[in-house]
Amino acid sequence: MQSPPKPDRGRVLAGALLLLLLVPALAFAAPKRLEAPSGAEIAIEVFPGQGGATMLWLPSERGFGEAQREHAESLARLGHEVWLVDLHDNYLVPPGRSSIEHFQDEYDAHTKEKRCPALSCVDLIKYYILPDKCQGCGICLRSCPTEAIAGDKRMVHVIDQEKCIKCGTCLNVCPKPFSAVVKVSGKKIRVPKKPVPITAKKVSRKRK
Repeated sequence: MQSPPKPDRGRVLAGALLLLLLVPALAFAAPKRLEAPSGAEIAIEVFPGQGGATMLWLPSERGFGEAQREHAESLARLGHEVWLVDLHDNYLVPPGRSSIEHFQDEYDAHTKEKRCPALSCVDLIKYYILPDKCQGCGICLRSCPTEAIAGDKRMVHVIDQEKCIKCGTCLNVCPKPFSAVVKVSGKKIRVPKKPVPITAKKVSRKRK
């Protein structure tokens, strides 16, 4: 009778890591070391973040250096919890290239320039209402869940950046013919601090 095949150590360990990441209660008390099926202990460097995302970072064949740790600290300050897990010391997974070698521009944009090219990082995006396009219709004002938009009929509406939760509702409900709401990262749009009379040419909401 043949003995059952031995489990793949790399897959078992990867599964254990994913299980830890999927349990919210453990994300804030992440273990410093993890025992592999072989009995070897794998060191885990945890950079706590205040956001809801946890990033599992596997090293290149050269392991982790100060540059990688600096990037991890920067990502943690942006709210992303980062786990640096060195699996190559015990040959649990084949060596591979570091993502930082392929996406250096992406890392630099987030950590040095404080912008998100994909406009997906909540902490790095802002919404503005363009004064030269706003028609003062009030749709965004009525739809905002945090009442972060001020304005009146035929007045340019203004978003209070302190109250804005970056949900994107204003962008979604603004009539397409107006397209007065923009989503940006890493740049500031000049807008009035308070509602002012509109200067944009009146545009019909209905498409012709």
